[in-house]
Amino acid sequence: MNEILSRVPDYIGSASVQIGSTIIWPYLFVPAIIEALRCAGAVSAGGDLCFISDSGGLCECVNIGIAIDRDHLRNAGPDKQADAAAEIAMKCFINLGGRAEFLREGSNGFGDQINGISDLIKFPDSRIFFSWYVRSDHLEA
Repeated sequence: MNEILSRVPDYIGSASVQIGSTIIWPYLFVPAIIEALRCAGAVSAGGDLCFISDSGGLCECVNIGIAIDRDHLRNAGPDKQADAAAEIAMKCFINLGGRAEFLREGSNGFGDQINGISDLIKFPDSRIFFSWYVRSDHLEA
């Protein structure tokens, strides 16, 4: 994950939160992360919706996320994979459903671990996060 932090501008890195070995960002940063990684030539692999539990643990919602696998990039040459992954990631992120869907998933999946569910609804932007990953392998042409 430190690979991402070394490739994004400081304002994106400073918004991250580390829980265990996972680094997460407020969900509103996802488009900026995707674009920063594209500009750095890094190939996004996707990420998952996350919340921080009342105990400080990570609640990762694998039902709502983005996964860019090798098949998605098969037609892009090695020098175009970062652009192709960014385009796919941005389209997928827009199609995830947004804040209302994220809140529903958090409430349904982790309501017992997030006691401040009313705060989650009142102040969603400060409670909704995404993990994000980069591909360590590149496909050969």
